[in-house]
Amino acid sequence: MTDFDATCRFSSLGPHDVGISEFADSRLLGIGGVIKCVPSDFIVQEISKEKIISSHGELENPNDTVVKASRDEDDCYFQFTLHKTMIDTFEVISELSSALNVPFSNFSVFGLKDSFAITTQEMTVYGVSKERLEEVNEFDKFIISNIREADAPQRPGQHYGNKFTIVVRDLKADDEHTQVAMKSLTENGFVNYLGMQRFGKGSSETELMGRLLLMQDYITAVDALLRPPHEDERHVKELRAWNLAWEAWTHARDATTARNIMPKSKRQECDVLDHLVFFGKKGLPLHEICRKTVLSIPLQKRMLMVHAYFGKIWNVMASERLRMYGIDPVVGDLVYNDDVEDSTDVNDVESSDTELEDFSWTWSSKTNTKVLSAQDIESKRYTRFDLILPFPAGDAAYPNNEMSNLYRMYLSYDLGVSQIHFIERSWHGNKLFLRPVYRHLFSKPEEFTWSIANIDKSCPEDMRTQPIHEDPVLGNMARKAAPLASFPNMEALKVLEMKFTLKSGQYATMMLRELIKNRAGMCLNCSEMHTASHSYQCKNGRRKRKHIRFDSDED
Repeated sequence: MTDFDATCRFSSLGPHDVGISEFADSRLLGIGGVIKCVPSDFIVQEISKEKIISSHGELENPNDTVVKASRDEDDCYFQFTLHKTMIDTFEVISELSSALNVPFSNFSVFGLKDSFAITTQEMTVYGVSKERLEEVNEFDKFIISNIREADAPQRPGQHYGNKFTIVVRDLKADDEHTQVAMKSLTENGFVNYLGMQRFGKGSSETELMGRLLLMQDYITAVDALLRPPHEDERHVKELRAWNLAWEAWTHARDATTARNIMPKSKRQECDVLDHLVFFGKKGLPLHEICRKTVLSIPLQKRMLMVHAYFGKIWNVMASERLRMYGIDPVVGDLVYNDDVEDSTDVNDVESSDTELEDFSWTWSSKTNTKVLSAQDIESKRYTRFDLILPFPAGDAAYPNNEMSNLYRMYLSYDLGVSQIHFIERSWHGNKLFLRPVYRHLFSKPEEFTWSIANIDKSCPEDMRTQPIHEDPVLGNMARKAAPLASFPNMEALKVLEMKFTLKSGQYATMMLRELIKNRAGMCLNCSEMHTASHSYQCKNGRRKRKHIRFDSDED
């Protein structure tokens, strides 16, 4: 099942729904502004462990760091640089998988990149010759370059981070306040939440699917995969057919009728129904039909769903930790124990029926932790940037305070267990065990520079709304994929440009949230940053910050 989009499309989730509510400096007024008016407002370049920045230009010696294997090209790994816009990483893999006629699982990446942006990253594929890769490079929304031999696939998170060039338009703050906000960001950092893009854009929210996978509730998972959005004004007729297909499945469990009704443009829903029809013909019980259908989704995508669910828990716990204890270290907090060497390494994992998964694309591979004592607090050795919270998987260590109880209460309330050790890997019942890993509570940008410009309305529209990308090939690709966006009529448009680096797994949108807060750049109802696509019609009502409650009305 290679066409399933694990980031989906029509989500009504807001930041508060996934635990995003606190700030590193809540007293400071934000600078306001609008992000992502056009793809070139958000440029991302991947940085390797060796601090090499991915770019469109040719590499001087692309194979210098590769140990070449003496085997046929079809039995080799090839790495290439992927440049894309208006398409997510999984969609690129799906298109390449189809064009090259190789399984989705043959591709590997260090991490996923934004869709509404211009992004550059490395990708590895197995079982395809260099010549074949060079032949299939005619796509509207992405191009590949720098094809060279590699010795192994890429693992999520096994890179240094990403370099960002971001434009914030319609700035609300004056220059003096912007200066103060930038200083606060570089000194105080931002809460290291997992950003909204981790939780999906669809009716079947990614974190919900992760929860259902962990519960092994495959019937409800299939229902969630096929659920139509509440409304879609652009495609009313198509949505009507989708609802009829949904009713055929949920009311009568008639996958064949549902597949005949489902609009052909809904590729991933059609793919789910195709599997339901196929396994249904084998006379299996409903639960087993749904189980095999769900487990047909590539493992990478299912792990993304599980990761999203754990990410939601992490966000909720991070917010609760800040509300309960503030921003500074307290007795009982958890940090890495740098005085002890880690006994395990993510690269030491052998492939087997009890394979380990470390979720390392957003969590450190370090495993040795310590609980802060009163002496540690008094010594002032540790700062807010040392604090970590666990991803509740495997035998994770927990803070030695009320946070430990909250973790266990949340899991018990939501899943009926106090700890999660594995998920089903495949139809055959083999298990994928989860390694305990952790995430820093705070982060801050590296190599941070910024500047402000006033763009006069008399400038041509393409100069005001579509800055020229430094690489003409990528700039032209972005303009072709996303036509010029309209922008408010103003005599002058105040624009902020920032360049900075974030380490692997850190979200630029969460850094921007810290800057933009409490201004017109954030929706008052849902605390979501305004982008060019934000509807400004939040229907969820104003949400107040609240502590966790375990009852039948609210979780």
